[in-house]
Amino acid sequence: GGTSLSAKESGAAVTAAEAAAKAASAAAPAAEAPGSAAPGSRVRGLFALFPVAADRWLAEYRRETATRVDTSYFLLRDPAEEPRPGKPAPSIGRVAFEKALRPRPLAEAPRALAAAVAALGSQAFLVHARGEDGVEGYWLSGGRPEEALEVSAWLGRGGSALVLAGDGRAAVAGAGEGGALPEVRAFSLVPPAPGAAFGQAAALFGDAFSGGGLAVAAWERGSFPEVELAGLLVFPLP
Repeated sequence: GGTSLSAKESGAAVTAAEAAAKAASAAAPAAEAPGSAAPGSRVRGLFALFPVAADRWLAEYRRETATRVDTSYFLLRDPAEEPRPGKPAPSIGRVAFEKALRPRPLAEAPRALAAAVAALGSQAFLVHARGEDGVEGYWLSGGRPEEALEVSAWLGRGGSALVLAGDGRAAVAGAGEGGALPEVRAFSLVPPAPGAAFGQAAALFGDAFSGGGLAVAAWERGSFPEVELAGLLVFPLP
């Protein structure tokens, strides 16, 4: 199997959220189901969804009225099954919700991911990583999250990792067999259009070090909602 964010790396987030949900259930009556609309409400539904393990999702629901916006937070086992009367889900508070999503130190990340990020340079990076199991998380190499440069990462099969910055700086690393240090290859990409920047690295196909590996990355020019151009770039790994 490949490197997974749903193993011990995501365990702390799940444990914290579950503990908060149990505490909330013991201290208060069952939370109102997101699907039940109160008089005067205009919008009620799922606002944000974050996979923190293969079978755990953190969800934020919002209800908008003429005078305020109410929010509620849940830990779900199935994102397709919204909490509703007769079928509640563990409710957590905003503090626990944000704590569970807080970036973790890069020193605690899989070795291949940490090695690939280090190859990009010495500045502070906020790494948005996704795994083959669909789980995602954030890692911080140093400093404050709002001051760090956000980069995209993908954890592939066999423990490999690909990291890509918006300006095209990139690195791929292997897992490192038998305790050996991960092999790292740094390279750079040129955005397909002048003024464009890279976004999420989508996937690794094949063995990153066999000479036949491929990766996919999103790119765009402009900022939402005024995006001028956008697309996907498929490129061979060095």
